[in-house]
Amino acid sequence: RHINKGDHCICNSTMAASTEECGPGNFCGADDTCHPFSCQNWYELANATYTAYKPSLPLTCNEMVSFNMEFPEVDNAAVVFGCMGYVGSLPPPPYQAFNRRCSRDDADLDSKFVCYEMANGTNFQPFVEEAERILIDPCDPEGMPSIPSFIYQVTISREDQASGGGFFASLDGGNATIDFNETLAMGTMFAMLTTAKESTDSPNAPPTA
Repeated sequence: RHINKGDHCICNSTMAASTEECGPGNFCGADDTCHPFSCQNWYELANATYTAYKPSLPLTCNEMVSFNMEFPEVDNAAVVFGCMGYVGSLPPPPYQAFNRRCSRDDADLDSKFVCYEMANGTNFQPFVEEAERILIDPCDPEGMPSIPSFIYQVTISREDQASGGGFFASLDGGNATIDFNETLAMGTMFAMLTTAKESTDSPNAPPTA
């Protein structure tokens, strides 16, 4: 459990990124404090196993000029409307694509970190209006969500090229609402770490959600 102290929470960082400890839209940082998901927060404050954080290499970010333009290399959506999230593939429309990309100057390193999120000032209204118009099949009443909803996706991945190992994890448990929630939408994220050499870091398992 986390302990509330004013505006802060104390959490157990061995859980790595548990939304159970910190609530939807937040993760437990290496400083044992809950933080909202963002590329900058994740890079600096998550366990370095998932980011290969280097203080000397800050992130630089660029944004799409239009809310509905997509980064062609990204196969995950920020917000999905329907009955389930999609990890590792794009869902059928409507979905909200990520429109901000953050990376570091890591050309000479054995690891590469890149992260996608939503730009400040994103106009979500066209996506929301499209979701309100679309007709989709009913959800499984035993599923989560049980009715068509907006699903806010937070995904991390790690690929160890030398060993062929790695993981792909969704950390957005409970992040679904019937009515669109812009705060949760702004907290969506897709972070990737690729390592060229086999890592000896521990733990090798993905964070829990």
